[in-house]
Amino acid sequence: MERRLLEDVNSQKNELERLRVSVQLELSTISRGQFQNDYPVPLDLSEFYEVRAQNAKDMALLGAQHRSDIVSFYGQLSQINSYLLQRESAPYQRYANITQQIRMLDQFLLTEISAAQSVDFSWVK
Repeated sequence: MERRLLEDVNSQKNELERLRVSVQLELSTISRGQFQNDYPVPLDLSEFYEVRAQNAKDMALLGAQHRSDIVSFYGQLSQINSYLLQRESAPYQRYANITQQIRMLDQFLLTEISAAQSVDFSWVK
C-alpha cells in the first residue's frame, strides 16, 4: 500500500509542478490583458481512491500524523481540481471584471499547489 501511495504522491507532485508553471505563465500574461484557458486536465485522484478502498484497514492503522498528511495532500488536490473547473468556466460567466476573477482563481491555485507540495511524505517506505 505504501509503495503505491508514494508512487502516486510523486506522480501528483510532478503534475503539480507542471500546473504551477502553467499558472505562473498565465498570471504573467493576464497582466497584459491576455488570458488563455488551456490548463492541464484536472488531477487524476483515482489511484488514491483505489488504494484507500483496497487498504482501508491499513490506512486506519497508520498513525494520526500520517493519516493527516494523506488527507491534507489529497484534500488539497481535490480543492485544486475545484479551482481548475471554476477557472475553466470563468471566461463564460458574467463577471464585472473577468480579468480580476481569473487572477484571483489563479492565485488560489498557486496557494493550494504550494500547500500540497509542502506535505511531507518522507515517512512512506
